Amino acid sequence: MATTTSIGEQSSNEKGAIERRNSFVSIPYHHNFDLQQLFDTCRVCITAVEQSLQSALHRPVLSRRLDTVDESFKAVSAEFSSNVEVPDNSSYLLIIILKEVYEQLRDFVENNCPQISNVIEFSSPEGIAVLTRIPHGQVNISIEKLVEELDLSEEETERIDEFIYRRHRRITLATENTTLLERIVKATEMWTEQLVALTLYTFPQQTSGLTAPVKVALERIKFLLAERELLSVTQKEFRIDFLVPIVQSVTMKALQLVGATCSSGMS
Repeated sequence: MATTTSIGEQSSNEKGAIERRNSFVSIPYHHNFDLQQLFDTCRVCITAVEQSLQSALHRPVLSRRLDTVDESFKAVSAEFSSNVEVPDNSSYLLIIILKEVYEQLRDFVENNCPQISNVIEFSSPEGIAVLTRIPHGQVNISIEKLVEELDLSEEETERIDEFIYRRHRRITLATENTTLLERIVKATEMWTEQLVALTLYTFPQQTSGLTAPVKVALERIKFLLAERELLSVTQKEFRIDFLVPIVQSVTMKALQLVGATCSSGMS
């Protein structure tokens, strides 16, 4: 069944695309993106994929799914960008997930959307082109700078990196037997579920009505950022409680042996 888009809807979509690029206007190349602008880079790439769905082959279902992803990005971005007190482990996990989303979307746009690559061009209100595309190197350096601001132990970063690696493998396996467009949409959805779950963990709120994937993601993130740390403390305490009586026993036996040796020598 053919679908039509009203002038009002089209105007709203175009306005949304412009708003997603407003934060980049007049940013020089040497500027490091802040967290909000990092979200915007992902949303600009989502827009590019959406436009590719509307060009050669109209795919309304996939397009609607990307619309839902974009709305989730907007909500998550609003939470993290408006809150100053965000735990460093949550911030690190957030930044690494955004990096994963950006990398896969950018790769798809650059390799499969050449005819609409100008979607990541934007102009100032005066009509002067400021940037012709989001510089990939600038995004990577900005991510590094954001990470450098965090205070995390090597153990914490390694644990989160391992979590991301496992999620990446799971997403790859879940999408490998699909079409290219379905793969990019599904992978973006699965990473977005992680973002939604991280938001719910970082800013606790009513969790009724969550989808099953988000519930599972939330439990895994709780285990990663909170329960696992408690488990580590418990294990350390157990090892101490277990070793203390052993050390005491060995020490006592050593003292008895020394005492016996001294008595023997005196006799």
